[in-house]
Amino acid sequence: MQTSITKNTERPVTRSMTKKRRRTEEKVDLLSKSTHKSVPKEKFSFEGTELPPEISLQIASLQERILEPLVKKLLHSHQLKVLPKGTELSEELVSKFSKKHKSNKKNKLSEQVVSDLPLNYVSERRDMASSLNYTYSHTLDRTPYPTNQMHSGRCWLFAGLNSIRLELIKQFNLPDHFELSQSHLFFHDKFERCNYLMEELISLRDRDYNDEVVHALMGYASTLDDGGHWSFFKNLVTKYGVMPKNNYEESYNTSYTNTMNEVLKKKVTQFLLETKDSSLTDEQLRELKDNKFLPDIYSLLCKFMGEPPSKFDWSYYEDNYGHNGAKTQRVLKDLTPVQFYQEFVEPSYNIEQKIMIVHDPREERALYNHYRVPYSANMVGGDPNILVTVSLDDMKEAAIRSIKAHKSMWIACDVGKDFNHDRDLLSTEIFDYDLALNTKLGMSKADQLKYRVSCPSHAMLLVGVDLDEATKPRKWRIENSWGAEAGHDQGYLQMSDKWFDNYMYYLVVDRQFLSEEVLEAINENDLEVSDIPFNDPFGAVAKN
Repeated sequence: MQTSITKNTERPVTRSMTKKRRRTEEKVDLLSKSTHKSVPKEKFSFEGTELPPEISLQIASLQERILEPLVKKLLHSHQLKVLPKGTELSEELVSKFSKKHKSNKKNKLSEQVVSDLPLNYVSERRDMASSLNYTYSHTLDRTPYPTNQMHSGRCWLFAGLNSIRLELIKQFNLPDHFELSQSHLFFHDKFERCNYLMEELISLRDRDYNDEVVHALMGYASTLDDGGHWSFFKNLVTKYGVMPKNNYEESYNTSYTNTMNEVLKKKVTQFLLETKDSSLTDEQLRELKDNKFLPDIYSLLCKFMGEPPSKFDWSYYEDNYGHNGAKTQRVLKDLTPVQFYQEFVEPSYNIEQKIMIVHDPREERALYNHYRVPYSANMVGGDPNILVTVSLDDMKEAAIRSIKAHKSMWIACDVGKDFNHDRDLLSTEIFDYDLALNTKLGMSKADQLKYRVSCPSHAMLLVGVDLDEATKPRKWRIENSWGAEAGHDQGYLQMSDKWFDNYMYYLVVDRQFLSEEVLEAINENDLEVSDIPFNDPFGAVAKN
């Protein structure tokens, strides 16, 4: 027979029970006070018989002891849920969205087309694609053969050396396939970065390994990756000079850098471990770096890339255009890379006369001010990464003057945005994503920077412009470093002027091509440099 304990309603009380109940209630009252429990309002019965109050109290107390941890556990479990106050995607809600999607025939058409084809194919504007041309009103004297950075993030290095080689090609009548050695500067860049990073780790030795800066330097924004800034290139050229590529060729590990970078990172991490919980002073750690780690790292770089020569002979053919293709051999002996730069490059390409200007439309960036990105460097004792803000008009005017003077410019932009690879085209107008997807995706340049939708990601060379009748730019010609792929302009890209407005960030130009007003405004603030957050989009390195 099943038994149960149930709550009971009041039943008549006889006189014989009164005294006994009064005594029991007094006991219960004492028990309640001693346990800080109140007498339960509910009365419990067992198979029709009302239980004494002290038993009811015990049952209520037992219920409380059992239920309380269960309630706490449920509350704790709810609090551990991701965003417990947020809206969950319930089946009912998803069903509502599905009905709304299906009710619009445009959505159904987009679904059928976009799901089976690349979005860029579907959204390309045929009217614009049919009217494209790759001619420009102003270009440089020569169009060298495109270089190829291969599977590395050395775009910033290639762009800088490509700018220098243009001057050498003109000066020495060199063939269009002439290149300077990217590996030479890359070797020294890697070695300098390892030294710089270990010095930073000494200064950060008291910080936890999960510290934001330490995590960035060793992790997602690793100093040991390939990407870089203009200041990195300038530091390398002024200290190590340049040399022709045939004096120090590419190696496998300069073209495919991942494994080498991993080894270097592990070696520097070993030094990081030495700095933690160490009784050594900063100077003793520096001695450890200089006497143990740096020799080991230099040896590793030699194994990966081969040791670059300290002196070289340069033998080349001079192209005699207009003389039946005849070539004249020239030989320059016993040169150092620094000597080569000073004697043959600097007279026509003085890197000290160049200035890096940026366009940053966020309200917190005042025009003509100087900003420094902390922890954005590649060399102890080198120049820091300084940004000078200008307007878009200032930038374009300087670029046009430079091109008219047949001088190329190092640039950095967000090459992944609105890039039609098949047409070698950077254009915000060539794709109509809103039409293809039946949505709105527009966003200002300032907002894209604020919320990391866009940032400088790739360095190239600005070499041409097409001006309209009012001398306003319609499009720009860009020398890339991804090789001479089959396309409309064989390794060169076309950039629409609207794309320039939206995704151009850095421009390195000779100071002489800036207007007097802009130069004066920049020079007024020359000694006032403000730091920006190290994880600002303008701290991102060009590495695509």
